[in-house]
Amino acid sequence: MTKMVAVCNCSSGVMHTYMARNALLGGAKKRGIDMVVETQGTLGIEYKLTPQQIAEAEVVIWTTDLKIRDTERFKGKKVLHKHSASSLIKHTDQVLDEALALANGPAPTK
Repeated sequence: MTKMVAVCNCSSGVMHTYMARNALLGGAKKRGIDMVVETQGTLGIEYKLTPQQIAEAEVVIWTTDLKIRDTERFKGKKVLHKHSASSLIKHTDQVLDEALALANGPAPTK
């Protein structure tokens, strides 16, 4: 089973953050992907990823709306960072396809 983690945020910090989280969790479940999603919104960091979850993840997905906090936690991980929360909601399958391709590709360079 592929393991992924994600960090979602959006410029308004409310609705799209959680919609993106739910879209990823639902899409991952349909595909048998083990997914954990942290949100970084106006309420702060919720569902904070643990060091173990990050270490076990084959791929990390970040939304592009705002700067992701504490990115040093993901050093050395394969990161997909090219979709806004809105794009992720509309194109969840495409994002997961890209993440799976990244997971199956070569290891990141240091």
